[in-house]
Amino acid sequence: MRLSELMEKNDQKKLQLLHYLDQHPNQRLRNSELQHKLDISYYLFKRRTKEIADDIDTFQLSGLFDIEVTETTTILHKNHNTNIFVFLNHYLERSYQIKILMLLVTQRQNFDLYDFAEAHYVSYTFMYKRFTALRQTLQKWGINLNNNSELTGDELAIRLLLAELIIITHVGEETFDDEIRTALHELLELIDTPIIAPSMSQLIETKAYLLASLLRFQQGYFVATSPEVAKLISKIRQQALEERNKVISIFQTHFPADEQAINNECDYLGTFLAIVGIISAPAVIFPDEVTQRSSDFIRGFEERFGVTLTLEAKQNITYEVDKCWIDVVAFPLRSGFFEYHTEIAYFARTFPEFFEYCQTYVQQQEAALDDQQAQFIFYRCLLTLVANVPLSSVLEPLYVCVDFTLGEAYNTIIERGIKRFSMLNVKVTNEVQPKTRLIITDLVNAYRHTDIPKVIWLSPPRAEDWEHLISELLAFRLVPNGV
Repeated sequence: MRLSELMEKNDQKKLQLLHYLDQHPNQRLRNSELQHKLDISYYLFKRRTKEIADDIDTFQLSGLFDIEVTETTTILHKNHNTNIFVFLNHYLERSYQIKILMLLVTQRQNFDLYDFAEAHYVSYTFMYKRFTALRQTLQKWGINLNNNSELTGDELAIRLLLAELIIITHVGEETFDDEIRTALHELLELIDTPIIAPSMSQLIETKAYLLASLLRFQQGYFVATSPEVAKLISKIRQQALEERNKVISIFQTHFPADEQAINNECDYLGTFLAIVGIISAPAVIFPDEVTQRSSDFIRGFEERFGVTLTLEAKQNITYEVDKCWIDVVAFPLRSGFFEYHTEIAYFARTFPEFFEYCQTYVQQQEAALDDQQAQFIFYRCLLTLVANVPLSSVLEPLYVCVDFTLGEAYNTIIERGIKRFSMLNVKVTNEVQPKTRLIITDLVNAYRHTDIPKVIWLSPPRAEDWEHLISELLAFRLVPNGV
């Protein structure tokens, strides 16, 4: 699922242009190459880059971005504290399809496409094309938009989509009626406590999911999915019966529904809270159908690298891998939103061993996964390995000789710096040994008798010296034993 499909076509093209620039070294590309990549004329290229410059002003991003177009080259000047997905959110926020969708959900009885087109100063024909495009896109996601402007179909998909759009378009709780707002705050009081202490990102995601779920529940749409998934969800038990009873009581107080509908709602809400990490590991019991996946993951990792993970690492990895599988099985549409938050180049370069293992693990799964789900599981598994397994524990030692004229104390400072900046299994000595792969020194004319590569530093080294050293160490790691 790509939310960008709901954007205006011209905005999609501009985001694509920005993406090409962002992925290129120094965010710089020749104009002819950009035209070729985008398959557009010089006129369209000039128009789109001009529109991006206008968007930067309109979105008040001038302190973060600037686009410079010369006769031969286009350069994206970018503040290091941001990324181009800022544009994605703005482009989505002004999308007519998304505006139509949010109005249909919150004010369906009063929605009229003629009035909507007139309010936005465009023709009915123009807006009807957007309505038709929206209907076609939703159908691909298992959601039907009927002639009565009613959303039906995959109820979980509808809720997850609405929750994501609530976040992107900054829909506040004031949009909803008193009943929903009251129920929302009562539910949040059970979550936002000093003991649980959820992060801001967890609260934002949870609040959006709750608003979408409460609205749909109030409108008479209950969670409905396949019997297999429903059975799996019902097996996931949160060991907090008292809290569950409070949730049931909140639903019973504010919304007329039968006991089964409310229990299903609690099952899915509890599973969602476990997935986003608000309900912590000790309080969640996943069924055997899920835990077998994490067991295979850990066993395969230990066999692949010939290591035995600590009990704590196994527990953490088990929980995270279980969560990502439940995420894909129970909330399949949610993994589609993950693409906008991932950048794997750093991990491929810094953790190639973990990267390769997770790729193999996902490829060996018998479960039918689409590309986005496979990417989601791969990335989550990779993150949990990086977070819980020291890279040095699975790597062969990399011997480095550190020898500076300022003496032992200064050598120790450099050694500490190497271990602070590098996660590799670096072993530092003060003399050259048969296994030494690199010499770091300030002695310009020393070590002429050896072919071992040398790094000649100033004292003290500059920031770029450390950066170059880490690149050298990473390069050695990809060439085992100096071969």
